Amino acid sequence: MLHLSTTLFLILIFYPFLLSGVDIDPYSIEKLKNHTAPEFELRTEGTRKNLSSFRKGVTIIHFWAEWSPSYKTELPSLINLLKTTGNDKLTIIAITGKENNARIPDIPGFYYLNDVSLKIHRSYRVYMIPTTFIINKEGVIVEIFMGERNWLDKKIIDLIRRLTE
Repeated sequence: MLHLSTTLFLILIFYPFLLSGVDIDPYSIEKLKNHTAPEFELRTEGTRKNLSSFRKGVTIIHFWAEWSPSYKTELPSLINLLKTTGNDKLTIIAITGKENNARIPDIPGFYYLNDVSLKIHRSYRVYMIPTTFIINKEGVIVEIFMGERNWLDKKIIDLIRRLTE
């Protein structure tokens, strides 16, 4: 029998998708790998940018939630990855499914987006939080990570550096 905390956790993860009518197929996300990343629009500081406008280097799209315990360690780790690799070659877009009160630092190359409608979540077939996509400069998804990561891991830094060469 599932514990109450486990049941509540599963409800929190899948509730938005149950309401949206999305087919929750954990394997469908893998079909995005090695394909062009779904386009979306990012509105920041009165300007609009499409995902394709970030093709100067590598783009990391990180789906997260303030209620997820990993958010307190992963966002700082992603920011440090940005600083380590140089923000002229890397863009990070952190996407959350609701308005929240999290303090997101204003750092060049780091963008924050509320996807309250979950439209972007659905187009990327996100069914768990956190989920992260690494997109090369051609706009192709080359890696998909589900679950918490140490973004300063040598293998990840090496991957980012290889993709930005």
